[in-house]
Amino acid sequence: MKINFRKNKNFFTIIFVIVAIILILVTYYAVKQQQIIKSRAAIDVNNGTCNTTGACLPEKALCDPNGGQTNCCSGLICILNEEIPTTLSLRGICSPEPTNTPVIESPTPQTPTNTPVPTLTPTRTPTPIGPTYTPTPTSQTPTLTPTRTPTPTTAVNTPTPIPGTTNIDLELKLSFQGITADSPPEALTTDVQYVKVSIVDDKGSYIPINNQSIPVYVDENRLWIGQITINNIPLTELNQEKFYILIKGPRHIQKKICDAQPTEGESGYYSCQFGNIAFTQGLNTFDFSGIRLLAGDLPIEEGASQDGNINSKDLAMLKNLIDKDDSLITSDDLINADLDLNGKIEAHDWSLMIESLEVKYDEK
Repeated sequence: MKINFRKNKNFFTIIFVIVAIILILVTYYAVKQQQIIKSRAAIDVNNGTCNTTGACLPEKALCDPNGGQTNCCSGLICILNEEIPTTLSLRGICSPEPTNTPVIESPTPQTPTNTPVPTLTPTRTPTPIGPTYTPTPTSQTPTLTPTRTPTPTTAVNTPTPIPGTTNIDLELKLSFQGITADSPPEALTTDVQYVKVSIVDDKGSYIPINNQSIPVYVDENRLWIGQITINNIPLTELNQEKFYILIKGPRHIQKKICDAQPTEGESGYYSCQFGNIAFTQGLNTFDFSGIRLLAGDLPIEEGASQDGNINSKDLAMLKNLIDKDDSLITSDDLINADLDLNGKIEAHDWSLMIESLEVKYDEK
C-alpha cells in the first residue's frame, strides 16, 4: 500500500510538533534537576560541622570545660562559667573563640592608670561588695539574669540550727515537649528556662520551699538541669515518709511525678497517684527526663500567670501569633508562645499544643 505524503502532510507536521515539545520539556526538566542538586549542595556546605544531626553543641549550650573542648561547634570553645552552681556536672558554656580578646584587653591597660589616681586600692569597701561580679556581666550578660536566682539558695542553706531537722538539695533533670536532641534543628533561643517546683508528702501537705521558681540549664542533649534547696525538713519525715513532686514549665501544664526515675511510652501518658520518692540528707539527684513536660498553658498577657489548663484563650493566642506577620513578632511574643524555642511561632508550635490537649489540665 502506498502512502500519499501530500494528503498526509498535515498529519506529519503535527507529529513533528509533538516530538519537538516533548524534547523541550525533557530538556527543561533536566536543567531544573541540576539546579536543585546545586542548591542542596550549597545548603550542605553552609551547614558545615554544626548540622541538623546535632553532632556539635551550638553557642550558649552547656558543656564540660574539662572535656577537651571537642563538643562545641566549629568556631566555639567550652569556657568555664563561674556563675553556674558548682553542684552541676556541666559548668561550661560554648562561646566564640577569643578572636576579639585583644579588643577587650586593650582597655585593661587604662585601669592601672586610673586606679592609682583615685586611690581605689586603699579603699577596700568596694572590693568585698563585688568587683568579682561586675566584670562578669560585661562578658556574660545572658547568664547573669539566670544565675541571680540560685544565689538565695546558698544564703538559705545557712539557717539549719533547728533541732531535729535537716536541709536537702534536689538536682532535677527535665525534658520538654518539642525540644529534643535533633528538634528543632535550629539553635535554641535560650539556654535557661524557669520552672515551678512543689513537693507534697504522704498526707497531702505541701513542703515549704523558699523559692519555688528555679532556673534549669540546657545540656548537650537538650535536657535541662537545675537545683533547689529545701530547709528544715524533720528527720522523722525524711526517714519515714515518701513524697511526690509537681513541676510546671513556663509555657507548660503541671506534671505530677511520683517516681525517682519515671518513664513513659508516649509523651503525656505517664500518670501516678501516690508518692514513692524518698529523700536523704545532702544532695538528691533525680532524672525525670524519661517523661516530657507538655506545652500549651500560655501566659496570656505580659506578666500574667498561667491558669492551669489549655483552653480556648491559649489556642486563640497561638493562632493569632501564627497568622501575624513575622516582622511584627516581638520578643514578648516569643517568650510566651515559642513552644520549641526555635525563634519562630509557626505550625509546629500549634501541633505541640494540639497534642497536649489530650491531657489539658495541671496535675495535682
